[in-house]
Amino acid sequence: VAMLRLAIEGHAGLSVDDRELRRPPPSFTVDTLREVRDELGQAAPVAFIMGMDSFLDLPRWKDWQHLTDYAHLLVVSRPGSHPVFAPELASWLEKHRITHPESLESRPAGGVLLVETAPHAVASRDIRAAIRSGQSTSDWLAPAVRDYIETHCLYAGDAKPQ
Repeated sequence: VAMLRLAIEGHAGLSVDDRELRRPPPSFTVDTLREVRDELGQAAPVAFIMGMDSFLDLPRWKDWQHLTDYAHLLVVSRPGSHPVFAPELASWLEKHRITHPESLESRPAGGVLLVETAPHAVASRDIRAAIRSGQSTSDWLAPAVRDYIETHCLYAGDAKPQ
């Protein structure tokens, strides 16, 4: 959570919500989005960012068809990935898919926008491996995040986090 907050610092409109970490398990995204919607009101645009891997698993989530009642879903995939949607998810996506990012701001919820990351995408495992081997991660991490990782000895192999 601390690294996420550092990573989005200075980016207007982005925030980290840690309520699921504070809630006793199990915690369900649909409940979180319902709470966020209640707090922000019915007119505020809300987007929930998730990876394609999680999106493909959506039919296993509690009340997944209702996520878009409370927010847009911004689904991020790596370049060149070719996801295969289960029939139930494909049918649902057909009804909710939007193709223009502006739609995320023009209405409060209801859409699913599929986007690819930049071509230089890197997996978190690559970042952790680079840190362990002492390689530079300056092209991948915000300086504040890299400083946090170094200060707390994260991902350094046998080093114990502080």
